[in-house]
Amino acid sequence: MRFNCLQDWLHWQESLHSQEIDLGLERIQMVWQRLALGKPAPWVFTVAGTNGKGSTVALLNGILQHHGYKVGVYTSPHLRRYNERVVINQQPASDQDFCRAFTAIDQARGDIPLTYFEFGTLAALWLFAQQPLDAVVLEVGLGGRLDAVNIIDADVAIITSIGVDHEAWLGSDPEGIAAEKAGILRAEQWAVCGEVHHPQSIVAKAKDLGTHLFCREQEYGAVKQGEEWTFTGLGSTGLPVIWSSLPLPKLAMVNAVNTLQALALSPFTLEYDLLCAALKATTVAGRFQRIPWRNPQGEMIELILDVAHNPHAAENISRQLQQLPPAKMQAVLAIMMDKDSLGVVKPLAAMVDTWWISTIPGLSRAKPCSVLADEMQAHCRIEQKTTVADALMSAIETSAAGDRILVMGSFYTVAAAMDALAL
Repeated sequence: MRFNCLQDWLHWQESLHSQEIDLGLERIQMVWQRLALGKPAPWVFTVAGTNGKGSTVALLNGILQHHGYKVGVYTSPHLRRYNERVVINQQPASDQDFCRAFTAIDQARGDIPLTYFEFGTLAALWLFAQQPLDAVVLEVGLGGRLDAVNIIDADVAIITSIGVDHEAWLGSDPEGIAAEKAGILRAEQWAVCGEVHHPQSIVAKAKDLGTHLFCREQEYGAVKQGEEWTFTGLGSTGLPVIWSSLPLPKLAMVNAVNTLQALALSPFTLEYDLLCAALKATTVAGRFQRIPWRNPQGEMIELILDVAHNPHAAENISRQLQQLPPAKMQAVLAIMMDKDSLGVVKPLAAMVDTWWISTIPGLSRAKPCSVLADEMQAHCRIEQKTTVADALMSAIETSAAGDRILVMGSFYTVAAAMDALAL
């Protein structure tokens, strides 16, 4: 074993490859073949999309777990601990688990250089292979076609949404971005597209491959009725699948709708009571996470934590906020250098009284507060602070009873806020 400590492994992986991101499947495919592990479970869900991936993965896992199925989940990035990336039957992989997996991968790779993400993806697949699982859920990290998880053939491929993000690698053309995400589709298999305006590049790819594509508001959809909703979709045999009087999920309903269509195409049998329980129970840290809090005067306020970091995600937050009772709102924002700050701010500008902006100290990718201020000051009221913790505490200190504080901009931003709040 090269290292006995997970942090030592991760630090070494960061310097093993000359590039942090090096899209392509040739290297990881060769190592995967050397490991000779085969399919990680009898059924594989692969989830791609600009936004909504984490919630969809959580809903797939939550519903299947409530029904007693054994499930492995791979997500990225993590929020606070690397171990969050691999979860088997609701339990994050241990440091020791990762060390064993990394040792096996290191021995198999020979002189093939792997990126940090490729090592993590192979570790997840190696750990899944050690368990008798019914299903695995794989979240695409970037794009789809050339993402490391795409070495595994999906039984159901889910594309949640299409928006502009990661422009340096995916470009700024929505149809081109959709084409990259369509790379997870497989011939004669199932696919679910959550975009109402179905990108033609996805439709064309499915037609070329003979993929059975199910599009939202075409083959499946939902109708909300007060505090309940009805799902209508199609099963793998083409017969209707209808779930009525479902409770509203804690996560965005569009992700629950896409999830139910994906499950309708799978061999897993669902029961109404267990499905309802899963919808009411499933949450994801940092995805419109609502937290009651007290300000220094002891008055109740609400914190909302969300990892949203692109305009499409900010628009989703805006829609979710409109469903809540009106309240005075402040926002805490720290974001990465390559992100469209104004595109993130504009959908929320009319709702936010003051933006408390900061940076992430020690993170080279973080946008400096001074740069963020230059971009924002002509468009909204801002206050600058050195750290996310300082910005959040200032927002809390200046809040009054019934106020709302939104924390957003990146996984790092939300993690820093959680640390400041000792959550």
